[in-house]
Amino acid sequence: MTRTLNGIVLFTKVAELGSFTAAAKALGVPLPTVSRRVAELEADIGLRLFHRTTRRLSLTEVGDRYLEHGRRIVEELIAAGTEAANTKREPAGRLKLTAPVLFGRDQIAPIVADYLAAYPEVHCSFHLSDQTVDLVEQGYDLAIRGGELTNSAMIVRRIGQIVSGLYASPDFLARQGEKVEPGNLGRYPLIDVRADSLRRRSWMLSSGRDQREVIFTPRHEASDAEAAAQLAERGLGICQLPTFIGDRRCEAGRLTRVLPSFLAGEVPVSAIYPSQHGQTPAARTLIDFIAARLAGQ
Repeated sequence: MTRTLNGIVLFTKVAELGSFTAAAKALGVPLPTVSRRVAELEADIGLRLFHRTTRRLSLTEVGDRYLEHGRRIVEELIAAGTEAANTKREPAGRLKLTAPVLFGRDQIAPIVADYLAAYPEVHCSFHLSDQTVDLVEQGYDLAIRGGELTNSAMIVRRIGQIVSGLYASPDFLARQGEKVEPGNLGRYPLIDVRADSLRRRSWMLSSGRDQREVIFTPRHEASDAEAAAQLAERGLGICQLPTFIGDRRCEAGRLTRVLPSFLAGEVPVSAIYPSQHGQTPAARTLIDFIAARLAGQ
């Protein structure tokens, strides 16, 4: 197997450079060794890979097809070596990442701070933005994003989820003449997190196997969850908030969880990065660090 791999590597370099001599020089291998290994590879597969004359070297039809496989094998060998070398190194160097504004500021930033304290040789450039960025073009090593992601050009790893619930102010709930239930929720003033128009919307509530769809026209809406939470704090209605935003306000007495046995949404959180092979130790270990913290470990 080792002989075959060596032959594939040497054959690929000869084919790319168009010369045994050039390949030998580029790889620092004696010319007779290159010729012998390629001849052994041809003997092993039982087919000629090159047309050879005193003046010209060209690929046979089989050799042309074999070169495609050879290139992939060489790329995988290089990537495997890079990954193995990276696992031995302590995370260090520059790391550029991006995350959504609210979730990034509230949840990811403290985790990144703890990571940087643990690995002082890592220098971080952390950008908060709700805009989709081109990771390769803008030089990002990593992006944290919420929602279902289908970009096949990137590697996507699920690392957690954002859970949402329903919230209202204690004063608002005290003013209501009946207990809030899934069946009457649509009759209350509801605040939605979206700013386009006050059209009919729906919330899907779940409690185990109990699934309830609430169809409503929002009384108010806001462009983000923080703004919606402030409207709810003023007693203007019931809103859907990520629990990391709503529960903190409950602890402060500014909001109360409505229908606490029901979830009002679950959004996957994923780490996105351009290439598994080119991933640095810093990016890889940060993803593991974030995933463990989001899982409560």
